[in-house]
Parts: sequence; C-alpha cells; structure tokens
Amino acid sequence: MFLLSGGYYKNNHSCFLFSVLVKKYRYPCSTDVVKDALLQYTRSYFEQCDCIIQEVNTDKDHVHILFDALPHIHLVKFINSSKSGSSRKIRSTHGFF
Repeated sequence: MFLLSGGYYKNNHSCFLFSVLVKKYRYPCSTDVVKDALLQYTRSYFEQCDCIIQEVNTDKDHVHILFDALPHIHLVKFINSSKSGSSRKIRSTHGFF
C-alpha cells in the first residue's frame, strides 16, 4: 500500500476488516500499562505484515481493531499469531494476571 498526500493510500486491492480480540474467560485485566504495551505490540505487528490500523479501542476484557489488509494475508493465521504473540509479550513483561 502506498501512502499518498492527504492521508489517502493507493492500492489495487485491500480488505477492510474488523476484529474483536477477547481475553480468556473475558477476565478483566487491562490496566493502563498493559493496555499501552498491548497497543504498541499490535501496531508493530500489523506494520510488519503491511496492514494499516484505522482504529483501535480497548476495554477491560477485549480489544476492537479496524484495519486494512491485503487480500493475500491468511486471516486465521494472522489473527492467531497476533493473539499468541501479544499474550507472550504481556506475560513476559508484566507477569500473569
């Protein structure tokens, strides 16, 4: 995807997707520190995979992500990798909740 002036980008094909990532048993464990680490990891992971995040909202037990992805991305693997990677990152830096 190529960013043009005015904040628009040019691409032949893209998919606009909405994902809701829920914590196990919807256990409310997001503090401000954990939320910031989660958003930082999510932004870097999506950037590595050439996805553009349009909007991210978090709550105590889930995360909403609106993003643009290229059609060749395998969504199941992409989301699973995002969830497992963010879980490992949060557990390694902030411990278990």
